[in-house]
Amino acid sequence: MRRASLAGLIILAGLKAGGYAATEPAFTLATDPAAKVLRVQFAATTAPYYVEWTVYGDGRLEKVESYTSDPTRRSEVKLPPEQVRALVSRAIDQGLADTSHAALAERIADGWAQLRPEGLKFTPTVPPPPDDAPTSEVEIRLASYRGGKSPHVVLLRRKGVQELARELPMVAELQEWARLAETLDALVTKERPK
Repeated sequence: MRRASLAGLIILAGLKAGGYAATEPAFTLATDPAAKVLRVQFAATTAPYYVEWTVYGDGRLEKVESYTSDPTRRSEVKLPPEQVRALVSRAIDQGLADTSHAALAERIADGWAQLRPEGLKFTPTVPPPPDDAPTSEVEIRLASYRGGKSPHVVLLRRKGVQELARELPMVAELQEWARLAETLDALVTKERPK
């Protein structure tokens, strides 16, 4: 009995040492209408095209699309707070809020290594994306994260995210990045996400 009590105290102390209690939310979102909460962008250079989806603190989801020959188009819908929270929560669960450029590059290299037959080496170890692959950004802005008092911002930029997501299904961050774009686009166009 005494060991069980001691183990329980150690677990509780560990939760508190991490800066947050198990009952506190893992993250909070800004509610300011001007505050960006989540943003995904794709920009292609060979066929000049730009699309960006931005979720704001008041739940607005805005899509901005631009082709070189056409005027910029904007679409907007209002999402309920629980839907915004679910979008961000899934991105966090899939590792996007805890990764960096270097960590993601390492996961991609590991993914390519898993695809190679044992003993076979490729040069380069991580194939470059196609020349015409769009450059993408994902940005997550949390008012607080894991009990911290200051904002937590993640901004990732990478070329060929959609292609990499198709080729490396074991890299959860890439899967979520590509899925976020599809989901946000479906929400703006009133289609159901896949």
